Amino acid sequence: RQQVTGYGYADPNNFWGIERRMAAGSFTDLSNVSAEANPIDGFIGHGDLVALLHNSTASYLYTEPGYAAPVTSKYSEISVVSNTSSEATHQNILWVVEIVKPEKRMADGRIHPLGTPIRLRNLVSNCLLLTTGDQLDKDWGWGQSEMACDGNTPASTDSALHLWTIERHVNKALPKTNLGRHMSSSFLRDFGVLNRQMWLTNNALIPDHDKHNVLESDPISWPFLIYPMRMVGWDDRSIKYLEVGNPLLWWGSALACLVFPLQLFYWLCAWRRGIIAVKWRSGEFRDYIDGALILWGGWAFHYLPFFLMGRVTYLHHYLPALYFAILFLAYQVYHFSAWYLSEKSTRRLLFVATGAVAFVFWWFSPLTFGWDKPIKDLWGMRWASSWPVYEDPFDF
Repeated sequence: RQQVTGYGYADPNNFWGIERRMAAGSFTDLSNVSAEANPIDGFIGHGDLVALLHNSTASYLYTEPGYAAPVTSKYSEISVVSNTSSEATHQNILWVVEIVKPEKRMADGRIHPLGTPIRLRNLVSNCLLLTTGDQLDKDWGWGQSEMACDGNTPASTDSALHLWTIERHVNKALPKTNLGRHMSSSFLRDFGVLNRQMWLTNNALIPDHDKHNVLESDPISWPFLIYPMRMVGWDDRSIKYLEVGNPLLWWGSALACLVFPLQLFYWLCAWRRGIIAVKWRSGEFRDYIDGALILWGGWAFHYLPFFLMGRVTYLHHYLPALYFAILFLAYQVYHFSAWYLSEKSTRRLLFVATGAVAFVFWWFSPLTFGWDKPIKDLWGMRWASSWPVYEDPFDF
């Protein structure tokens, strides 16, 4: 037998042939069902008896009582058996189709792609096929989703773990059609389903900590631009792009955001001691702190949650937080200049800062817009030892 796993993306291994073995109502118990019966014609509908043949391995989906699932032992194990083996004649390969809450235009008792959620109940074990939500060991299950059969559920369950939909249907005997003409669903329901699926798919992208992937990076490295990311190949003949920001803005904004809590703590202590140096006009401090908290809060709200995520993370995930961080940097420079510098000095600082930022943008522009010559022809692009400009520190 072979193990059966699940994962959240399209792949040839997702394809199954569904063989309609007996029509709904034509069987009452195991005694009048034969797993060796030939498939019958007709649309597959609610209550039909089917066998699922895995296309790439020519194997039938199979379950047997008494064998526990590999991770979640309260469920039964499922596997596939070769269609030429003796087990392929057992009734354990047969599943009853149960339609659950179909879309309005598809509520005709038949299975339709996308719009008809179904349960698959094993004829022998009376258990429902499900994905348990747990992951298999990465050494023998590649960290993929555990599949099992649940014999402890009531007949009326519509738990998402037990529901399946057909995302793609290939049948040369049927004409091609636009499924959109047959679909009718609620915008709010679809919005919720879509966001839930994106959440589940994102969380399924788990990094492998036993090896270093040069594209991945941890959130703690983002504010100070420790690991810029190569976007393409790096040979002399290819056009090279490096995901690297303007270091002055990136580092300056990170410093401003990280220092802000200490700044507030210092002001609180100074206020308590009566030694604060800034003389605010009436309402000035409140205006400043409201704006500062909005911008700093936007940075924190878009950045800190990444520390709670288990999925793979990349440098560009910091870009929404960086937007707020740069605004916060400009906000801080403006207010501190107004408090501590003369108008003439503030104007000079503005010109110097703007010129420096523009110069650095121009300096790194070859890696932003694409460099099609050998990378050694560009000098001075490696401002930190961890930057993979001239060589990849993780290239073995």
